[in-house]
Amino acid sequence: MRPVAVLAAAAALAVVLVLARPGVAVAEEGLFIARAGGGVARPRSEMPAVAQLWTMSMDLTIGERAGMIGTTQLLPADESFTWALGLGFKYLLVERMWQRFFVHLGPQLLIVWPDGQDARWDIALEAGEADEHLLTWGFGLVFEIHGTAPAGRGPAEPLDAATAGATAGLFMEF
Repeated sequence: MRPVAVLAAAAALAVVLVLARPGVAVAEEGLFIARAGGGVARPRSEMPAVAQLWTMSMDLTIGERAGMIGTTQLLPADESFTWALGLGFKYLLVERMWQRFFVHLGPQLLIVWPDGQDARWDIALEAGEADEHLLTWGFGLVFEIHGTAPAGRGPAEPLDAATAGATAGLFMEF
């Protein structure tokens, strides 16, 4: 066999073994969780007003309390448009019959389009806390408070994409 085929087979076996662990199989929440929501954010400290914020995220459950979370945020502000893509970790702090409370943390890639200028990028750290309320099995409401802190490593101005916001939306378990 070719080395590439052996590596691909080993990777596939590793994924199957992780997903077949008892912690994943008995987790109350679904294996995948999708969220979509909207809210408000304050893009920069010197801006007096808040801007609209649209968020979407998808979780992959790794264990009963932990998982990976992929996020995207759209922030169309008056002076710029920001698109953020993130991949981080989620940890479930509290789980009751109809409610879950979790925190998440991870890096983001920020792409900022200031008015009349070319796109600029930066990397950032995103953190948040969310409260999910089940309405019916596998479907519910989510309320989240989150923030993004750019590192200033790219050509974007460090405060162009810094946000603190709150969103509300829906989630669905798969």
